[in-house]
Amino acid sequence: MQTFVNREKDLDAFLEYTANRFVRPSYLSCDYVLQKQGLLTEAIFGVTSVTPKSTRAFQNKMGSFKFYSISPHLFTGFVERPYGSNTILMATKAKALFDYIYLRQYMFSDFTENEVDELRINHDNLTLKDRREIRKWFRLCDTKKMWLIYECLKNNWG
Repeated sequence: MQTFVNREKDLDAFLEYTANRFVRPSYLSCDYVLQKQGLLTEAIFGVTSVTPKSTRAFQNKMGSFKFYSISPHLFTGFVERPYGSNTILMATKAKALFDYIYLRQYMFSDFTENEVDELRINHDNLTLKDRREIRKWFRLCDTKKMWLIYECLKNNWG
């Protein structure tokens, strides 16, 4: 038996739930979660998610939904939030930041601290626990370029 959820009551949660159902498996991440958690200083429009499937996008009357492909071994680091009798899968702050950078790493030939600044991340909203978790994700990725990016991030934290 499926529980009715009043989508007008919490439109954001309804959009998040819908995004999780458009592409399975997927979890909310990147720009969307970073803005929701106060880490992204720019306004974003639409819902972003990651999936081990191919990259795709949907646009309808409800909004814009983007799904970015990520390596299956990196498809982790999300929590389940209750939504009626269902759940919404959402990346932790740290994993959302990692996913955001991981998916943009190819835009930069030589990542520098200036490029970290250009990401416009509000580092003040990262706790020590978040920073430790971020390090864990960069270690799991285990590439020289991603480790260089992590070092630039860490230096930016002060």
